[in-house]
Amino acid sequence: MQDPTPAAALEVERHAKSGASWEDVLSTATESEGDERPAPAQQALLLQMARWYETKLARPDLALPYYSKVLADNPTHDGALDGVANVYRKAQQWNELASALLVRADAPQTGASLARDLRVEAAELLE
Repeated sequence: MQDPTPAAALEVERHAKSGASWEDVLSTATESEGDERPAPAQQALLLQMARWYETKLARPDLALPYYSKVLADNPTHDGALDGVANVYRKAQQWNELASALLVRADAPQTGASLARDLRVEAAELLE
């Protein structure tokens, strides 16, 4: 996948229908992952791959490494933090979920009301 824009992602989704097709798409995307591209484009590709693993293949466990790669480059990336929280929520990994929620709450781009809600949810989990 050369172009990780939302329009390109929709086009891929329109063509890939079966599990085998999605495995091919993700295999191709993984091969192009190492290509030289600007960091925002690389992060967009990794996030899209993670979302496809979650939604198209129902494999959130395989999505987690892609979210982690985005967070390695940008520890406060909101989309990746949200994705990690969703994976932990589905897997019922409550301690990890609470930690992810607190990191997202402390991120500079998180608004005050969302940060408060995230902290409340984390506190309820830790209680």
